Amino acid sequence: MAKYRQLHTTFWNDSLILDLTPEQKYFYIYLLTNPNVTQCGIYEISIKQISYHTGYNVDTIKNLLELFENLKKIVYSKQTNEIVLLNFLKFNASESPSIKKCIEKDLKSVKNKDLIKCIQGVYNVSTECIGNKEEEEEEIINKNKNKKVGSVDYYNNIIFPNYYDIHYSKRIEQDEDMTKKYHAHLMKLGYEKIRTFDGKSKWRKLKEVKI
Repeated sequence: MAKYRQLHTTFWNDSLILDLTPEQKYFYIYLLTNPNVTQCGIYEISIKQISYHTGYNVDTIKNLLELFENLKKIVYSKQTNEIVLLNFLKFNASESPSIKKCIEKDLKSVKNKDLIKCIQGVYNVSTECIGNKEEEEEEIINKNKNKKVGSVDYYNNIIFPNYYDIHYSKRIEQDEDMTKKYHAHLMKLGYEKIRTFDGKSKWRKLKEVKI
């Protein structure tokens, strides 16, 4: 799905914009329309990305970010590399339920929750969007600890199949530590990993090993 960002025609007659240099106008338009801009107007972008897109060096970018912060057009978080476009929702408001849903989703993914407070006067932010990040992380950890593979505790009581099970292998492929342990287990069983003619990997049994 294509993304579009509105640039109001009144932009060019704004007294602040009229006083900017061509370089400053270009940079501000970039902040409003670059690929990282989200529906809520708060987005993460690194200095390196900005430099790659605009061609400006690091010092120039830092000076321009500071300028637009002083002009009350943005707030920039150095800790999370996130930018708030303070007037973004004012000019990109919508009564569409799908757009509102998208805004809420974007707000939940904001790393520095303090930044959301910057737009609360423009948009009625749900308190759910300003969640407790530490509690969220703890919940994810607890879910992973309780994850099961069959009837076996995924983290504490590991019992691997005594053969190469491709379906089991796929289930754990996102867990690098588990995958390494399963591969070591297979080698003890007499399996070896080979490369097929089409460049893919497969396991084959070399010999029978009593366990």
